[in-house]
Amino acid sequence: MFPLTVHFLLVLAVACSGRHLVSRPVSAVPFKLDVLPDSEGQDKKHYLTITCKLDASLTSMEKVTALTLYGPRPYGAVDRMDPLASVDLWTPQPQLSDGLDESHVEVLGKLGSGNDSQSWLIFSWKSPMNSVPKHYKCVANGLATDGQAVSISTTSDGDTDSKIGMRNLQIITQQITNEVINLTSQVKATDQILTSKVRALQESVDAVREITNAQNSSLQQLQDGVFYWTEQWKLVSLMNNFDFSKPLSGKTYFVSKTAAPFDIQAANALCAAASGGHLAEIETKDQNDFVVNFVKSKNVDSANIYFLGGNDIEEEGVWRHYHSKKPISFLNWGEHEPNNSAGAEHCLELRVSNNKYNDKRCNSVAKFICESPA
Repeated sequence: MFPLTVHFLLVLAVACSGRHLVSRPVSAVPFKLDVLPDSEGQDKKHYLTITCKLDASLTSMEKVTALTLYGPRPYGAVDRMDPLASVDLWTPQPQLSDGLDESHVEVLGKLGSGNDSQSWLIFSWKSPMNSVPKHYKCVANGLATDGQAVSISTTSDGDTDSKIGMRNLQIITQQITNEVINLTSQVKATDQILTSKVRALQESVDAVREITNAQNSSLQQLQDGVFYWTEQWKLVSLMNNFDFSKPLSGKTYFVSKTAAPFDIQAANALCAAASGGHLAEIETKDQNDFVVNFVKSKNVDSANIYFLGGNDIEEEGVWRHYHSKKPISFLNWGEHEPNNSAGAEHCLELRVSNNKYNDKRCNSVAKFICESPA
């Protein structure tokens, strides 16, 4: 049972002795009240712990008779301060207020005596942080050296919401970090491009951890971090839509895995987004043969067709690379090609079946080949 009559007994005792109850200001900082999210252990990451500490040697108190914590009840009026727990001379163990039990809260505490001037009361909510009150007051009662009753108090600093918000963002950031690491471990680092991106991701994770641990970043910075990880997740997912070759003469070729209606501008943008590249610009027979053998190594149907970046969209019969706009120096045309059938074939395709080039309608369903610096 919570000793709600402690203050009334003190007042009655003082009145009978002819003395008056006084509140004395404290010149040092002997009385602290901390309200913090509990970060000890996975099962307690959502708890809220209120710690009230008193060093009586820095006050006018010769003896501390009671230490009491006040605060709003959960789901009650936020501006009402009710007694929640106390520790005093009359009971050996700290007590909870009526209506609170150990299934909701945990309380520890002791009063200092003799050479030990430290008194403390620790109160922990066993509830998610967004369902418990966050503003508290701690009151210490005792007797001065002249026998007068003394009462001092302290309140929480009002910064509890930002502390809880920071803790929640730490949890969210850690969850995103773990998911990115798990996803990265499933991707085969087959070339230097993917390796460099994984390294960049890990460096960013370390940077976020440092910022979070130091608690010096603003909420906006953490929100920006969440956005950054989302974009990185999209990038890794996009790269999974391509097969990547080994480097050849400073270039890496990568091929889309799914055939779809071709759009030369959109395809070139996907090449850039996936690995900083563009639609392939084959200039020599060696490059051409390397690409053909790489495509065949992926066990594709030999009849599959693949678009390159070549086109004569701007001027019929003048074939240029889409990205660099340079004239194409290597054109391995098939028999009777290009024929510009129906006057509508303006994009360059590679037919794996005969290792020859053909002009094709630019919206045909096919896969496409990209290149990027190795």
